[in-house]
Amino acid sequence: MNTSHLPDRFFHPIGENGGYRFMELPTSEGHNAAWDLALARSGNVYIPMCGEASKSVEVELFQYDAESDELSSCFKMGDAFYREPNTIPHSKIHTSLAEMEDGTLLMATHTTAASKGRPAWLFEQNYLDLNEGFPGSHVLHYNPQNGSVRSLGIPFPRDSIYGAVYDAATHAYWFTTFLRGHLCRWSLDSGELVNLGQFAEVGSYCLFSDDRRNLYASSRSGHLFRVQMDSLKVEHLGKMEGDDHPDTRVHRMVAKKTRHPDGRIFMVVHFCNRLTILDPKSGQISYSRSLIPSCCPTFQKTKINMAHWDSDGVLWYAMTFPYNEGGVGCTLQLFRWSGSDASEPDYLGMIGSEARASASCGSSAYCAKTDRIYLADTNHGEIPPGLGILDLAKLREGRHPVARKKTVDANAYLLFDEAADLYPGSHYEEAVHESRETLKFLHSAQAFIHESANPYVQAGSIDALRVWEQVPFGEGAVLAMDFDSEAEKVICWTGHWKGGIAKWRIEIRDGLVLNIERAEREIPRFSQKPSDRVQSVARAGRRYCAEVTAELRLESGGLLRGTEDGCVFLVSPDGVMCSYGSLSGGVSIRMLTGGRSSTNEFVVFGVASGPNDLGLLFVWSVERGLLELGRVCAPGSALDPQQCFSTQPSCLLFDPASQRLLVGCSDQLGTVYSLHGVLV
Repeated sequence: MNTSHLPDRFFHPIGENGGYRFMELPTSEGHNAAWDLALARSGNVYIPMCGEASKSVEVELFQYDAESDELSSCFKMGDAFYREPNTIPHSKIHTSLAEMEDGTLLMATHTTAASKGRPAWLFEQNYLDLNEGFPGSHVLHYNPQNGSVRSLGIPFPRDSIYGAVYDAATHAYWFTTFLRGHLCRWSLDSGELVNLGQFAEVGSYCLFSDDRRNLYASSRSGHLFRVQMDSLKVEHLGKMEGDDHPDTRVHRMVAKKTRHPDGRIFMVVHFCNRLTILDPKSGQISYSRSLIPSCCPTFQKTKINMAHWDSDGVLWYAMTFPYNEGGVGCTLQLFRWSGSDASEPDYLGMIGSEARASASCGSSAYCAKTDRIYLADTNHGEIPPGLGILDLAKLREGRHPVARKKTVDANAYLLFDEAADLYPGSHYEEAVHESRETLKFLHSAQAFIHESANPYVQAGSIDALRVWEQVPFGEGAVLAMDFDSEAEKVICWTGHWKGGIAKWRIEIRDGLVLNIERAEREIPRFSQKPSDRVQSVARAGRRYCAEVTAELRLESGGLLRGTEDGCVFLVSPDGVMCSYGSLSGGVSIRMLTGGRSSTNEFVVFGVASGPNDLGLLFVWSVERGLLELGRVCAPGSALDPQQCFSTQPSCLLFDPASQRLLVGCSDQLGTVYSLHGVLV
């Protein structure tokens, strides 16, 4: 991209004289990110130093003492708790720092770093691996008075806590999980875990509450939910709009929020260039104007990265120009806005110093007492993160050095065609060498996963119908499906994700809903369990899990059977059993269906899932044996925004005539997938 449309001050940092100060977090291990920040009532700031992508390190928590103006280490995760060296590290604390009434802190560990010796972060691929897998997030309790840190346990094993908030009234910790997208409440008194089910297709982290003790959560597809923390009643407030950003169609979750002095909550939604406004009293959603001022460029990809209302009702916000995955090449620009849609935002310049241009704000907090915004300044490739401090009083005065110089941080110029000419120093290529290597690593990691570690079902095309959007929230889990061959339509019954009676009967044809009507009846039974107890195969020591849960009669007259323990075996017409082993994970075989493939091979497709796994689709044939096809999902794109990730595939139908495989999922975000040309 070129720079012909950039404002003159675009590469000129605000600097300390202008009102921005940066304090690097000291690291000897190469930590390269910071994604959380908490302002305590004491005025002290807590910020975790994290590792991601190429950095297989443990998280370290720092404290900034506002009175002494000093940074100090609170604890290192690796020193406080032992981790088997080959497992995925607890590399982050992500949007989960919370201060309790006694001034102590709660937080949860998270991970986005590869285990040692691996070319990429393989959390999903190894989530159940006993040696390499992530055991789950520790909820940590830290006492600033004596420096003690202890783990309260792992409330949600084999997943990672992505965002969390503390509810003082019930002494409970609310959190979301990364892989399954579940929302949970964990009582710190009784240890009881209440799982409210899937609220996001995959990780969504920003949880927040209002004055009425309502909790808010969002899905990646832009749906906003309100939960009454006492009764656990859930309200679906609607789907938030995006804008013309190409990624906002599939990545529209709430990322940050700020409360206006009048009580309204202004939400930063990925990757919109305007704010989404929530009125907590009415639950109504509205939108601000675009916050890109006319003096600044509109790149294909930009995003609001930080926003805070000050005590005078003025919004201070930052945006990345342009946005680049991994933060490499981003610059963080600062703006100020009165809040009136009729007014133009003021452009204040680049957040950063002459030596370092800021790329991204992981998290931030406004302190009314000191009139400062503290931010986790992060993610410029391998450059260490730090604490950023915006002095709003200085910024209001407009103090700037007499000779404003461009930043010599070569990353700020990386994404522009004229980078070498714009750079104020010499040896530009040498200056950006490390960042180019970072980009190569990120691309090679993506290529490795695509070629050798892709955990998802592959098909010629995958379409997804989000059934749960068609009915009241909480009643959209797909519990059963059937073909109506005469009308060439599919009928599915939906209800609560934990099972029970069917609430709705939905007719579908070619991915479109034809009719919805109340069911209020027992789920039509398409059970494939044998009517009598039959002999089964089992893994060593797990005969108690050998119940046959699904079977299908083959053209040969034999039976293919699956068990509660994920074992698959063939029973020939003369009663001889042949075992094909077991599927990975703690899955149970839920359903089998079969027919002739396009190559005239008789194939059997099956789905397997359980309450604590990610679920998968598999295929069997005489010629191929048993093959796992992977997790069922539709990752979505700018052209096809139907992003869906499902962990409980429960039923399926195969139509040999069209070679179409339909998979119904009983997550709370119930979905029907249509797969054409499944690659086996």
